[in-house]
Formats: sequence, C-alpha cells, structure tokens
Amino acid sequence: MSKLEYNISTEKLTWISNGKTIGIWHARSGGNDGFKHLPRGVYTVGNPHSDKILHGLKAGFNVSGTNNGYFIPLYRSGIGRKGFGIHPDGGKPKTHGCVGISKNAIQFFHKFISSNPRPTRLYVK
Repeated sequence: MSKLEYNISTEKLTWISNGKTIGIWHARSGGNDGFKHLPRGVYTVGNPHSDKILHGLKAGFNVSGTNNGYFIPLYRSGIGRKGFGIHPDGGKPKTHGCVGISKNAIQFFHKFISSNPRPTRLYVK
C-alpha cells in the first residue's frame, strides 16, 4: 500500500509505501490571502489532469520562476469546499488550502506518475 502524509506543523509531505519512506518534500498549505490550511483528515488522491508537466497554468500551480506545473486533485466529502489538490507552490508562497510543494515539486510529480501503484490516500495531520 502506498500513501501520502502531510504534517501541517512541520510542512512536510511524506510518501510511504509498504511501511518504508519513499521521499519527503517541503510543502505548504494555506496562509495565502487568509486561506486556511487543508483540513485535517483523510483524502482520496485522484489522477493528475495530465501525465505530463503542463505549460501555461496559473502561477500558483507552477514551479516558481517557470511556466511548468501540474495539479493532482484531492477529494473528501463533508468539508464544505472543493477544489483541493497537490501542486507546486508557485506564485506567492503558500496556497489557498491545497498542498503546495515548494522544493523538488517536479521530482515528486515524476515519481508519482511512474509509480505503480500510485498513492491513493492523503492523511493530513
């Protein structure tokens, strides 16, 4: 089983597969323009909008200083808001509630795309 864990206080996104840590990425959530962090709980990790790095997304979804990014949707019912995802933390630091990877975001995406099975759950703590 492969899963992701996001720790709000340490701002770390950890990928765990069969009890072993695959990688740890610095990531942020919330704080941009008064938005709060992703609510704690368990999320279903969807498939990215493309299996390739996309060009021309809004700045907040791109790696800072580039025009390259991605969006991996997250789903959870009963929280009163939709549109959460995992993406590079481009533009202003922090996000509108998503998990924004601030370092090595492209590395994370390539690992995610090539992984079989891909992580299906995100645990926000």
